[in-house]
Amino acid sequence: MSISSSLITSLTNWRNPEGAEENWKGREHKYTHLPSFKRILISEAAFAAVGLAAIVESTMNAAFILFSLPFLLIDSKSLQLPLQRLNSSAFAAVWCAVNLVLNIGVSNMTAKEETARNFTFKTYQLFIKQFAS
Repeated sequence: MSISSSLITSLTNWRNPEGAEENWKGREHKYTHLPSFKRILISEAAFAAVGLAAIVESTMNAAFILFSLPFLLIDSKSLQLPLQRLNSSAFAAVWCAVNLVLNIGVSNMTAKEETARNFTFKTYQLFIKQFAS
């Protein structure tokens, strides 16, 4: 998990009226109240800042990988962690952009990267099915 992804998780847990995802996910009763206006404003600015940080983090991870390529001849496993971080930070940039839109009208938002990725994948599958038929 990248630094920006961890920041999104912490920010979203703070922003959600019911807190962490474990507190509300999968419950019968759905909470419909939005967070306070103050929390929405603060989190809107923070999502924008974290999104920019995710872009910078992705760029730094890509540069690190690029400069590490000569070491691939010695040990290919040494690039596994930087590649995971690049993947995570690149996803975090997109996740922040989506959260900027959802922040205004959704009561509880997905706070874990794994859950956000699963939701994105399922949405993509539905989109493909819809337009393929």
